[in-house]
Amino acid sequence: MMKVLLGVALRQTTGFVEGLLQLIGMDWAVLGFSTLCRRQKALALDIPYRGLTDRCIC
Repeated sequence: MMKVLLGVALRQTTGFVEGLLQLIGMDWAVLGFSTLCRRQKALALDIPYRGLTDRCIC
């Protein structure tokens, strides 16, 4: 989901998540790129997307 929200490649997303966890002091392991790549192929996820025309202009 982070990959879709940020609009970056999977490798960059894993690095971003690792960095965030490090910043907040969490010692959690992030899955490797190969594992995530295999798992995302089988993941059926429907993320609602709002296009540019749906943005609020305030």
